[in-house]
Amino acid sequence: MLKYNKNKVGWLLMNKGELHVVHDSDIEDLLKSIGCLEKYKEGRLKCMYCNDTITFENFQCIIPSGKEILFCCSKYECYKKTLEMAGTG
Repeated sequence: MLKYNKNKVGWLLMNKGELHVVHDSDIEDLLKSIGCLEKYKEGRLKCMYCNDTITFENFQCIIPSGKEILFCCSKYECYKKTLEMAGTG
């Protein structure tokens, strides 16, 4: 089930097809908590579909995949693939 909170933006994809919202002001804290903040600041996080560098402007979601943490940019085509993978698209 998708839950929308009008005070928050951005999506974080969790296990079992659940989507959770993260406020844009919390993105750096979230990235730090999963050990990806330095890679983000250095421009080393890439979209799993198109390989674009993930920035604050195009950050869409995080996809846990086993021991890997994958990222998706905000391009329609990329995000659509993420939703389809989660069974919500």
